[in-house]
Amino acid sequence: MKTPDPRKPDAPVVAYYGSYTVNEGNKTIAAKVDAGSYSPRAGSEQTWTVKIKGDTLTLVGSPRKDREGTFTPRVELKRAK
Repeated sequence: MKTPDPRKPDAPVVAYYGSYTVNEGNKTIAAKVDAGSYSPRAGSEQTWTVKIKGDTLTLVGSPRKDREGTFTPRVELKRAK
């Protein structure tokens, strides 16, 4: 079932493509979304802050608004051992 709520993706994977630039000094990634599985993100620009601690990589996205308010996306990846 499709939903317009970005907190509840249409499928287990939200995929998109576009371009990005990395600013190593600021530890940020600036992304421009051309298209994706969640179409309202098409044409949007996003900023992600990169944090690395031990075996954990954390990406914290720029705040987004939806009908329920504002939220900050966060992705945490851990190295397999």
